[in-house]
Amino acid sequence: MSNPSAPKYETPHDKIAENDLAASVNGWIDSMALTTIFSMFTTEENHAYLESFLKFILFPIVAASTVVTAILKWRHANLDLDENGERKTGNIVWAVVETFAAIAITGAVVGSLFFSSVMGAFSPLIFAGVVGMKGLANLEESLRFFIKGMMVDPEGDACREIKTEQENERNNKKSSESSDTLSKHD
Repeated sequence: MSNPSAPKYETPHDKIAENDLAASVNGWIDSMALTTIFSMFTTEENHAYLESFLKFILFPIVAASTVVTAILKWRHANLDLDENGERKTGNIVWAVVETFAAIAITGAVVGSLFFSSVMGAFSPLIFAGVVGMKGLANLEESLRFFIKGMMVDPEGDACREIKTEQENERNNKKSSESSDTLSKHD
């Protein structure tokens, strides 16, 4: 008898979709918290309010969401396997990047909340380093997808060169069949 509380997702594709949905919700929460934090720097009063009270709410939300993002990236890397059953390199790269980001941001948040006099100078550097690291990872992924996209025919998954070779072979076969047919009629 099946367990009614067991997950309804059985295939890896369904589990990846579930993981992507969780990542989307987490991304929204992270984006809202970061947007609120950055908007608090617009005026002196808002910045003072952030430093006096809101940092105890918003900073932990950001730290928790980066940890959740790292966990979801590792789960995705374990679910999304290539045709040989191996983890895909791009997924592993993103999981490592998000893990480093989670460690750095959580460290900066804990440091800024409990050791604000010491971490006051280092937290912005840590955040800038994380943004730079994620920016480089985004650039690498964008270039990889661009190159992959240029090699894939929009009508299918075959590389353009392979498809061209296959079309040439078909055309050669058709022309040889046509010439064979013509020679039989003569």
